[in-house]
Amino acid sequence: MVETPSDPLCMAVLQRALLTGHRCFVPQSAFSQAQATLSAEWSELTNRIASSDYAPKGAVVISSKPPNEEIADALQGRFCQIIIGEAEGTSVTNRHTVVVVSDLLPPYGEDLEMFRRWLNEGAPHQEHPENRAAAHWCGMNDVASALTAALPYLNDHAHRFDVCGRRRWSMEATKSEFCLLATRALAGRSGEFTAEMLQPQPPPLDVETLDGTDPSTRPPIETFHRFLKEHTGEGWRPTTPVRQLLMLVVAQLTS
Repeated sequence: MVETPSDPLCMAVLQRALLTGHRCFVPQSAFSQAQATLSAEWSELTNRIASSDYAPKGAVVISSKPPNEEIADALQGRFCQIIIGEAEGTSVTNRHTVVVVSDLLPPYGEDLEMFRRWLNEGAPHQEHPENRAAAHWCGMNDVASALTAALPYLNDHAHRFDVCGRRRWSMEATKSEFCLLATRALAGRSGEFTAEMLQPQPPPLDVETLDGTDPSTRPPIETFHRFLKEHTGEGWRPTTPVRQLLMLVVAQLTS
C-alpha cells in the first residue's frame, strides 16, 4: 500500500510494484490523482490499483510520512517510511522501517532549487558552489527498483536503510557537468552552437570510486546492499550514469 502517492519516489515505487505484478492500494483520497499520474505514462496500469484506507493483512505500507502509534504497533517493520535527505529531526525508532535516501536525481526540495540556481547563473563559477563538498548521486528509477525488490522481505523486524550512489562527485564537478549539459540543451533549441559546445567532454576527473575505507564521506549503504544481496541475490547496484541523470534534471527544469 502506498500511503503518499503524491511523493515522486513513492509514486515511482508504486509504478515498479505494479509492473512486477504486486497488488497495490492507495488511500481513497489519493486514488483519482494516482490514476491520473499513472495514465500519463502507464495507462495499462491504472486498472491494477485499488483504493483502501486500511492496509490489507500482510501488506507493506510505504509513506513519506511517519506512522501514528497505532499503525506502528500493528505493522512494525512492514511500515516503510521514505525520507529524502537528512534524517535529522525525524523520529527514527525501531518500530518501523526507515529508508533515508540521499542525493536523489531527479531532485526535489532543496536540491531542486540548487540546480535551478545553477541553471539561472549560467556558466559555473570557480568558487565553491554549495555548503557541502560532495554528493553521491543516485537515480530515482534505480532506487525505486531496489526498494520494490526489497518490499516482499520486510517483516515485523524494523530496519534502517541508507541509500545513495556509490561514487563521489564534488559539487564543483557536478555543477560543471550540469552547466555544460544545460548550455547544450538550450543551444539546441536556438540552434546557436559553438565549436566548444560540440567538443566531446570526458567525465570529470575528480569523480572517485569509494571502496568503503572512508565511511565518513558517504552514508552507510552497506546495510541496504547486504539486505538485497541476502534476499534477492543482487545487492545495491545503481546502473544509471550520473551524466544521464543530470540530463533528466536539465529536461525537468527547461521543459
